[in-house]
Amino acid sequence: MPAARRTVGPSRSRIPAALARAVLALTLLLPGPAEGRPERSVFRSQPMEWESDLKKGDRPSALAFTPAWTFNGFHAPLAGDLAPAGALLVAASQEGEVVALDPASGTVTWRADVGEPLAIGPAAQPGRVYVGTRSGRVIALDADQGGRVIWSVDLGSEPTSPPRSLDGRLLIGVSAGALLSLDAADGRVVARRALSGRPVTPPEVAGRYVLIGTEGGILMSFDARSLEPRWRRDMRYAITSPPLVYKKRAYVGLSDRSVRCLHELIDVYLGESDRSG
Repeated sequence: MPAARRTVGPSRSRIPAALARAVLALTLLLPGPAEGRPERSVFRSQPMEWESDLKKGDRPSALAFTPAWTFNGFHAPLAGDLAPAGALLVAASQEGEVVALDPASGTVTWRADVGEPLAIGPAAQPGRVYVGTRSGRVIALDADQGGRVIWSVDLGSEPTSPPRSLDGRLLIGVSAGALLSLDAADGRVVARRALSGRPVTPPEVAGRYVLIGTEGGILMSFDARSLEPRWRRDMRYAITSPPLVYKKRAYVGLSDRSVRCLHELIDVYLGESDRSG
């Protein structure tokens, strides 16, 4: 009579994965560094199991975490995303503080306070950092000279996204429902165009034109320099992603969980010099 078969329990290969997850969860509960001081991260080299198809024999591959730094010198949440500014990394808080950090060490290179709460920011280009305040001002800081104010301009309404740079101009949308073009040298407003509603996407440059989405699902196109209108399209649903222009076509994500592609409109209004790629 054949011997009874022994029931095999769960694979041992799953145990290291469970332990790794537990160790990672514990490290997340450890206290962070003192406020305002860059410090080596509490994360040390920890083995971590890859998917089964990446294992070498019965031994899982190990993923090593290198030591990092932490900056937590803000007293308010971040305003916008981080921005690279030459060899520095720039961050801003909603209270109005702007800091430039050394990406390698986390050391504060300079710190500036614009004196009022920020709505957006920062955006950067060589030698400049731009932030926008809730009162409707855009402020240009000198990234090479300690964050000193170069210019400040009143837009009349709160900016809705960081400005986009194009040929010495800054394109920026404001909550009152307008698209503005600023002279990057002094902040002077050189063009203003009314929109069909509050902008919900940043201005996206497409060749010689700029696309912007507004409340109510309207996608609009303007000449990037003069802001003369080119076309508008009712997408029927709220626009949930910035328009992407790729290989003569425009793609946009909508609230009905769809992605729409516009071809004819883009092909008609892009010039021959804009159709490369």
